[in-house]
Parts: sequence; structure tokens; C-alpha cells
Amino acid sequence: YGKALAIHLEVHGGTHPATAMTYNNMAIVFKAQGQCDKALEYYGKALVVHLEVYGDGHPDTADTRYNMANVHQSLGDKPSSRQLFQQAHDAYASVYGPNHPETLDAAQRIQALGE
Repeated sequence: YGKALAIHLEVHGGTHPATAMTYNNMAIVFKAQGQCDKALEYYGKALVVHLEVYGDGHPDTADTRYNMANVHQSLGDKPSSRQLFQQAHDAYASVYGPNHPETLDAAQRIQALGE
């Protein structure tokens, strides 16, 4: 993925959706390797691009927040996890409606974190 990122940065620049997708893919790998800090770093980079390109309520932005929430949950950071799941839920509800599987899943994840 490192080579892919270098190519995307050279060809598309730092604020292109393809670059964000590569950041996201790298974050997935870091999370799978247990490198949660690196995963959050790369999800954060993807989030910056998604916010700039798509805005706050776009499903790709919500997906990135959802993924970041999972990492924070793995680290035991319930407040950050809850906030990110809530932001993802709100975007999913706005785009897909309250009964969509992604909306319902995010709601369940928030509920599972408790107060």
C-alpha cells in the first residue's frame, strides 16, 4: 500500500478520494496488525480528505468515523468511540433512513457502549 499511496499522492494529490481509499486500506492493515495508533493516524488522514471532498454527512465520511470508532473501542476509549459511532449513525440516518442496516448497526454499537 505504501507504493500505491506514493502513486496516488503524485498523480492525484492529497485530497483525492483514491488517496483517501489508500489511507483507509492502510489503516485496516495497521489495525489488523495491532498497530492501533497507526490505524487511527491513517483513518484520520482519510477523514480529512472525506470531509474536504464530500462533507460531513456523506456515507464515506461516516464509514471512516465508524472504523475509527472501532479502533477507539479496541483501545478502551469509550468516549471517543461513542462520539464517532454517534456521528456515523447520524450521517447514516440522514442518508439511508432510520431502518437501514448501517444506521441500526451504529445505533446498536452506541447502545452496547452504555453510558
